[in-house]
Amino acid sequence: MNTLCSIIVSGLLFYVPLFIAKKLKLFSKSPLDVIPGPPAKSWLKGHLGLMYRRDAEPWRESLYERYGSVVRFLGLFGEPRLFIFDPVALHTVLIKEHHIFEEPDTHLLSNDLMFGPGLVSVAGDQHKRQRKILNPAFSPAHLRSTLPIMYSVTYRFRDAMLARIKGDHWTEIDMLGWLGRTALELVGQAGLGRSLDSLEGDHASAYGEAVKGLIPALSHFALWRRLLPVLIKLGPAAFRRWIVDHIPSKHAQKLRDVIHVLNTQARQLVAEKMDVLRGDQPVDSFDDIGDGKDIMSRLVSANMGASAGEALTEEEIVGQISTLVFAATDTTSSALSRILYLLARNPDVQTKLRAEIVEARRDGKDLNFDDLFELPYLEAVCRETLRLYAPVSSISKVAREDTVLPLRAPIVTRDHRELHSVPVPKGTTVVVGIAALNRDKTLWGPDALEWKPERWLAPLPDSIVGARVPGVYSNMLTFLGGGRACIGFKFSQCEMKVVLSILLESFAFELPDVPITWNSASVHYPSVGESTKAEMPMKVKRL
Repeated sequence: MNTLCSIIVSGLLFYVPLFIAKKLKLFSKSPLDVIPGPPAKSWLKGHLGLMYRRDAEPWRESLYERYGSVVRFLGLFGEPRLFIFDPVALHTVLIKEHHIFEEPDTHLLSNDLMFGPGLVSVAGDQHKRQRKILNPAFSPAHLRSTLPIMYSVTYRFRDAMLARIKGDHWTEIDMLGWLGRTALELVGQAGLGRSLDSLEGDHASAYGEAVKGLIPALSHFALWRRLLPVLIKLGPAAFRRWIVDHIPSKHAQKLRDVIHVLNTQARQLVAEKMDVLRGDQPVDSFDDIGDGKDIMSRLVSANMGASAGEALTEEEIVGQISTLVFAATDTTSSALSRILYLLARNPDVQTKLRAEIVEARRDGKDLNFDDLFELPYLEAVCRETLRLYAPVSSISKVAREDTVLPLRAPIVTRDHRELHSVPVPKGTTVVVGIAALNRDKTLWGPDALEWKPERWLAPLPDSIVGARVPGVYSNMLTFLGGGRACIGFKFSQCEMKVVLSILLESFAFELPDVPITWNSASVHYPSVGESTKAEMPMKVKRL
């Protein structure tokens, strides 16, 4: 073990000074120094320890309440960064100059290590090529064809819950666990044409447990991930794997095991699907679901017909599968858990929404795609929850060259000058404040921090409509915008509405006797009290 520690320390001592000198320019002045922001807390970690801890939301809220829509904060070794939620500036970042503002190397590298070279792990032309192949699989027409699959899975979920409720008594059930399992099975059947969780028994599949455990496992490595450009250079891949295997940390071993399960399952699924579509194996040999209408079948078929210059490699397809499963499972289960939590806190809203759903389903038929999206109160509850409680509250970009960001409203610098635009030097990290823009009182009004579904039943304020927020969804940034907007945002909305329509018709929900804590992470998740375990017990009663 001493030898291992010596190797790691020696490597870090060699690379870290180079990393600091090249990337951070420690002793040079930056044009960002005049931007208002909080005082330094730590030269080594800057404000990262505050920005990315599990209870970071109150600190973040104080940040933009005090300093406004453009804030300077500090990264590792005092590196100046920008936190922005000015809609005009973000239009430049996400759309006009998206080719300049790319994902940070730390983000791309960590995603590549976890999922492979999928859509969230690549940039530039490779990202455009992958997106072009994937787009048809997420079209509204394709989603309509997968709706029966979504209902079939959700009915199994309902039956599994009914089996656990005794008579007409309230029963405590971990809704996050069951919603996660259901979201995994939804993306498994509608996305991959495979069953990934039978929804039988009290425990998720190994694959489901791995997906559920990824975000909590990652939370222990928030700062280490920022050293990936250094760590990735510590010898060949086999040597780095050997180091990971011998790190005396249960968190490191947990993360390694989770990634291994995700990668192994994705490779198996892709190999089976390609064998079927090539005709090497009969369709029924792998219990294919959905008659080839799933997203992966569409993707692999489109890829097989693409030109040599546009087709994805098998590694890229594997990367898409791991990315799709994780993104669709964690974000959807987080959003659904938050909705049920809010409905339990607001029983009048729960009653009103249930009445709308029961009336729409009075003839006993499942709601079709158009019906689901035309229920005004269901739409309002979903929109308001995704506005105020976006599962992902921020993302980072890095300027690949010097540029200037125009502003919707001028800011006052630390030396009392008024700026109508902000110079952004090459290499600057820009944090896109998703939650901050979604809650901005100057845009949404003085009640912006209140959960009010009724706001969506009347015309929105002129301030938010006129701001022209660069998002793909309802004047907000929850699903981002531009070339890296969430490709599956309609798929996610379909899942959420199908699940809510069946659950609220069948069950009533109340808060548990224990406090629920919502943790800041790559995807926000609930836990009980001070525990970091992802769970959300809730009292459930059959109707």
